[in-house]
Amino acid sequence: MGSIVPYLVAIIPTIVAAAFFYVIVKRIMEADRNERLAQSRFEAEQDRQAAREASAEHGTPPGNDEKAD
Repeated sequence: MGSIVPYLVAIIPTIVAAAFFYVIVKRIMEADRNERLAQSRFEAEQDRQAAREASAEHGTPPGNDEKAD
């Protein structure tokens, strides 16, 4: 038993550092994903608002795009 302790003492800091690194990288990736989702929602809302403003200027209701069939 006494011969295993130095090995454990040497490897435990590495395991703790790896776990800490994993948690940090995971949170960074989640934050990036959430930021990209928020950015796409914001851009979609801006596009909808621009479309409403453009249709109001031309006198056509939004969503009634004329399509040639």
